[in-house]
Amino acid sequence: MSESVRSKQLEEGAIVPITFDYVFCNIFNNPDNIIVLENFLSCYLEVPLSKLRGHVEILSRNLIIEHKREANKQIDLLVDIEGEKVNIELQNKKSEGIINRNVVFASKIHAKQLGLL
Repeated sequence: MSESVRSKQLEEGAIVPITFDYVFCNIFNNPDNIIVLENFLSCYLEVPLSKLRGHVEILSRNLIIEHKREANKQIDLLVDIEGEKVNIELQNKKSEGIINRNVVFASKIHAKQLGLL
């Protein structure tokens, strides 16, 4: 979605909600916001913040492109917490297609982690 389309969806001066994909990704994939990410993960994963502090690494959002028609395959957030990969996808709506896409993305992440890709 282009910036002009996004700006037309909000009233002037409105705060852009974190549920907008580009806002979520810009906040949580920014190493300068690692403390924000650690706090978010602590709440989301129900893990004490003390166990996450200094142990969260932001990984590349880009998945392996297998066909030339796949111009941009990105996940919303992929982190490594002491060797364990955590993929978080932000969804504003539920559909079978979105669920299937996320299953494929998760499978590719795990296959890469196992050295299969």
